[in-house]
Amino acid sequence: MPARRHAVAIIEDDAYGALPRQVPVPIAALAPDLTWHIATLSKCVTPALRTAYVVTPSLSCTLRLAAEIRAMSLMMPPLMAALASKWILDGTLDAITAAIREESAARQAIARRILHGFEVEAHPEGHHLWLTLPER
Repeated sequence: MPARRHAVAIIEDDAYGALPRQVPVPIAALAPDLTWHIATLSKCVTPALRTAYVVTPSLSCTLRLAAEIRAMSLMMPPLMAALASKWILDGTLDAITAAIREESAARQAIARRILHGFEVEAHPEGHHLWLTLPER
């Protein structure tokens, strides 16, 4: 792996990772010693939570990151942390994510119907689509 050979950290920005039913294997599972895996609740649940989780390659990286976060913002709001934790533990997070996944799939279907005849690329449960525009 070139990243390992050159001792380069890998930043895995997993903003939409919880959205699809079929989740690909995270890079962090393939190279845990190099990967900083960042997952946020803002994209798949609600931007109001402003909550993210980071898995670092080592304890020393975790301690350094915690110190840097404290230097910049002290800490995340305790209410947001408590709410996110409660939703994770009681299943609310999964229910909200499932509802958003279904809504995304419905919107993708509408977009494909409206854009019939155009070249469109999208994940069927994703938030976004890419429309190839004609040359003109």
